[in-house]
Amino acid sequence: MKKIIFAAILMVIAWSGFAQETIFRKNSKGVLESVEFPTDDKHVTVPATAEVFFKEMLGIEPTDEFRKIDRKQRQEEFVHEHFEQYYKGIKVEGGGYNFHYKNNKI
Repeated sequence: MKKIIFAAILMVIAWSGFAQETIFRKNSKGVLESVEFPTDDKHVTVPATAEVFFKEMLGIEPTDEFRKIDRKQRQEEFVHEHFEQYYKGIKVEGGGYNFHYKNNKI
């Protein structure tokens, strides 16, 4: 009986180690540098657009604005978008986000 319980515990631990989660990387100042969404997990909600990401994941305020710069597309299935950050209408130097899409998914 002890062997069965021990084996069950090991299986749960091993299974949980393979679970994929959204990865948020921040710098030493707490500024979000990148986000990676798992491609296989159906339980993770991936934002459909950059605008949804700004509203739902960053929770931007009315004083914040992100302006889209022209899209760069070298291959049909890959799209790269860049958004520059503005605060109260003033450009934040070095502020902005890049979004990478493959087959129309972030």
